[in-house]
Amino acid sequence: MVLYSALEVATKNYIKTKKPDTDYLVNKMQSPDLQNLYKHYINAKIEVMVDKAGLTTIQEMGTQRNKIAHQGEDVGMTNLSAHYSFVSSLIKKLEISLGYV
Repeated sequence: MVLYSALEVATKNYIKTKKPDTDYLVNKMQSPDLQNLYKHYINAKIEVMVDKAGLTTIQEMGTQRNKIAHQGEDVGMTNLSAHYSFVSSLIKKLEISLGYV
């Protein structure tokens, strides 16, 4: 859940920085569907950040996040290492695109 939240914060910051006119909408957006946000907005309107496999990973992470947050399910350590590596790499890619690194 923390990984998904970190990716959400980084994604929102990326969008607001790249498209300042979206600031209000991004700030009011609660827990967006990141997979759709990357597929239909970031990849399509800004720059390609995530490939098909990455979109699948984001979807898996979102599903796990929702099971924890809304159903109180214990999803265990399923794919934790892979998800950590993916999120770390994607956040680094976002930071590079923004000129932070």
